[in-house]
Amino acid sequence: MAATVENFFDNTDTGRKNLRTCILYEYLRGCTPREALLELKKAKSDCSSIEEVVYWFARFDIGKYSPLLENIENVHDYNAYGPQHESHQLNQDELKKINEKREDFLKTATERPDRVNKDEVNFFKDLNEHTEFKEIEIRANTQSRPKYISIAMECKTEGKTHTAMSEIYDCNNGVVLRCARNTCFFEGKDFYNYLGVTVEELKTLRSKCNNKRITKLTFQFDEKNQSCELYNYLFGKARNPISIDENHQILFKATELCLRNGNKPVTKSIEVSKMFDCKTLIIQEEQLSKEEANRAFQEFGERSQDTNMRECQIHVKSHGVQEDDFKQYSREITVSVDTDLITFKRNSSRSPSAKQAQEKMDH
Repeated sequence: MAATVENFFDNTDTGRKNLRTCILYEYLRGCTPREALLELKKAKSDCSSIEEVVYWFARFDIGKYSPLLENIENVHDYNAYGPQHESHQLNQDELKKINEKREDFLKTATERPDRVNKDEVNFFKDLNEHTEFKEIEIRANTQSRPKYISIAMECKTEGKTHTAMSEIYDCNNGVVLRCARNTCFFEGKDFYNYLGVTVEELKTLRSKCNNKRITKLTFQFDEKNQSCELYNYLFGKARNPISIDENHQILFKATELCLRNGNKPVTKSIEVSKMFDCKTLIIQEEQLSKEEANRAFQEFGERSQDTNMRECQIHVKSHGVQEDDFKQYSREITVSVDTDLITFKRNSSRSPSAKQAQEKMDH
């Protein structure tokens, strides 16, 4: 019977030995575990895991080159082929060395490296301390195939206005970052996530902004279902903007912040705005009920009391809201209601210290 990839790497003693022999070959070639796994997956996508490749690299690295082990039932489970299953072949000193090597290999194998060829493919390269940022739009295009995220901007440098766009594509075998005529490919779905590459781009952009205020910053999420990938990645409970840079909670400063959140509620947009330093929050929605408008009003009142936010504009195609619905709540906020626009505007502000003093008096 002719050999095929399927039976060469099958879950038999011979198949597992074949796989380990290939890992040994990649090790002797001088590949890293990450590079070895990429090469193996070109033959068969699910033939191995990074944990398994790392283990065998660690074993080979202390001079134990034999790809034979006894009583291994599951090639994909590290617990089934780890040092605890070969204590009869290795002494305690060798087991300790393998574990130390494994930790080192695993750390470098699972770290997400900085952008590859960042100097070659970098649409921020023309920006400097004199750049004035007019408009930046980050948009998730997840309805397209492949999915991608675009970062577009208009800025002014030394009197000259120019535009630029970066696109991050989620491809079958990795991530493609494209800017104008330049393209950079990040190979390996196990190592690169298009959302992670987007975060790297946003980090670079924020560093270039250097605490400057953007005239208008827009985030647009086109998902119509409950799974807003970019939204959840940036603003979800599991991952918040601090994860972009643990030392800074504010992502960007903007005169106007526009959030187009697909199916997310208005109150969620106002809550997210606390992660930005903005003066005007613009929200775009399909429809808005009276109850949702009341909750949005209360959320705006809380968020704007101790921040720079002065105004919230809700652009909505359909609503059942009237100005009289808000008169009972607050004299500090003016509400105006038009056919397709509801606006909350704070008339006065109280400093955090004044608010704290009032809270103490209330108690």
